[in-house]
Amino acid sequence: MEIDKSAYSKVTLDSKVLLEKLENNPNLGEDDKVIINARLKKELHSPSVHTLLAIFFPINHFLLGKVAKGLLFLFTGGGFGFWYIWNWFVAGGNVKSANDLKVSNIYMQLK
Repeated sequence: MEIDKSAYSKVTLDSKVLLEKLENNPNLGEDDKVIINARLKKELHSPSVHTLLAIFFPINHFLLGKVAKGLLFLFTGGGFGFWYIWNWFVAGGNVKSANDLKVSNIYMQLK
C-alpha cells in the first residue's frame, strides 16, 4: 500500500519529502499506511477550494482555525477591500502551510 498521491498537491516540497519517508519506512505496516491515508484525506484542505472561498465567500481563515484573524477580516470589511483582494492570491499558500503543519504532526507521531 502506498501513501495517497493526491495529498502531494496539497503540500509543499518539505512535506512531500516527509510523506516519502513515511511511505518507505520499513517499520510501518499496511494498517499504519491505511490510517495515514485516512488522516490525510480527513485533515488536509484543498488550496484551490480555499482560493475560491476567498474570492466568493471569505471564510477561509475560520476553516484554517484562525478565528481571531477571520473576525478581524470580517469586522474591517476585508481590510477595507485591500486585504480581501490580497487574500485571493495568498489563500492557496496559507492552506499549504497549514497542511504542512498537519503532515509534520503525523510524521512526528509515527516516527
